Amino acid sequence: IQLPERPAYVLSPNLIFNVKVPDRPYILPGDGYDIKMRLHHPDPNEPVTEETFRFALNVYADPMIDPDSQRIVDSIGNELDFIMEGQTAYLEFDMKNEGTALAVGIGAQLVCDGLVIEDAPAFIPFLAEGEIETLRWKITGETLDWWEQSKGADCTVSIQSDYALNNVVENDVVVFTQEVDSNAPSTLTAFAGFGIALIVTIGLIGLTNQNEKYRLGAVYSGVIMLGFLFHLYDAAWWGPVSIVLASLWVWRMAWRSSEEFRYIHEDYQRARKGISTIYADHFQALTDSRRQLTIILSLPLLGFVGVVLGLPPQMTPDEANLISLVGYILLSTIVVWFILRRANKLYGSLYGKLTDIEVKATRIERDLGDPARLLNELAMDGLDLSAILEQPQSMSISDGQANSESSEEVMSDGEEQG
Repeated sequence: IQLPERPAYVLSPNLIFNVKVPDRPYILPGDGYDIKMRLHHPDPNEPVTEETFRFALNVYADPMIDPDSQRIVDSIGNELDFIMEGQTAYLEFDMKNEGTALAVGIGAQLVCDGLVIEDAPAFIPFLAEGEIETLRWKITGETLDWWEQSKGADCTVSIQSDYALNNVVENDVVVFTQEVDSNAPSTLTAFAGFGIALIVTIGLIGLTNQNEKYRLGAVYSGVIMLGFLFHLYDAAWWGPVSIVLASLWVWRMAWRSSEEFRYIHEDYQRARKGISTIYADHFQALTDSRRQLTIILSLPLLGFVGVVLGLPPQMTPDEANLISLVGYILLSTIVVWFILRRANKLYGSLYGKLTDIEVKATRIERDLGDPARLLNELAMDGLDLSAILEQPQSMSISDGQANSESSEEVMSDGEEQG
């Protein structure tokens, strides 16, 4: 641009430049103009004075992640309240340019410990001021340990821009915790299942007076009840407590179910007394009964584990989970076997002693009713009865002699008096 000549030392009027600003949204951060001015002297022999003036726009780009925009949706866009283990969903965030210039080349990254990230949002080449883009990741909840109800996945969302001058980096990163729930029925379903199983368990226990088989049914309904109880409350200690309660329930009912041994031992003691019995081979009956009860009382925990893991079962297939799950079932089965074995021994010892006492009492009663027979048996056993029987006889003879001597003295005294 050719400017008119100006005499030396003349400072007015000021030079006024009219600069056109680029149209929005095509303003880049740090955008502006470099204006180079050359001052020529009228004398061509004089040097040329040159100066550059920079005209920069006061604009910046600030792509940021809105932390309040976090949401989980399914494949058709319906928002979900939570994500379950093994479930595939989409995690979304809103990214907005809070600056006054165009942000260029924006990429987003999601890092999570507890979620499987299957894909990432596409690269965003431009983001104008005030424009909002949705960042969307396809994620799948990792399976939990079998005793856990939920687990927090620590996640970090961050964005990077190729060119965002004066960007506020503090709002480029969002750290959050995403809860991953176990593959469990809904709260309403779990509560309904717990209530129904509780009513059935109470009813079956009330019918045990009619038939002991109802007690075994109560074992199964009880562990199903505890399985639904596992899903009713979300706390770190609630799962292990429910697991321990299930084992204690089975062990308690195993002890109560061992009353079947009492009937067999009673029948066996009747056989010892020569009374007709129900069982022909009591030892075989005890063996069969203990084996059947061990199998029947070991299976309920499989149902409990099934309710805990859900359908289809979800569990982290690592060494710790497999060993702990198999160990839990084996330990509970071994304790059931030990309880039944212990109960069988206790009933056998108790009824054996009672029968021995009863036989001895009957024998004593019989012997006391026939003293002559008792003395005969004692003599046959080698007991010397003469030491017992002769002593009273000698004492009676001595007493007789003393009486006769006394009478003679009286008689002699009488004669002397006469």
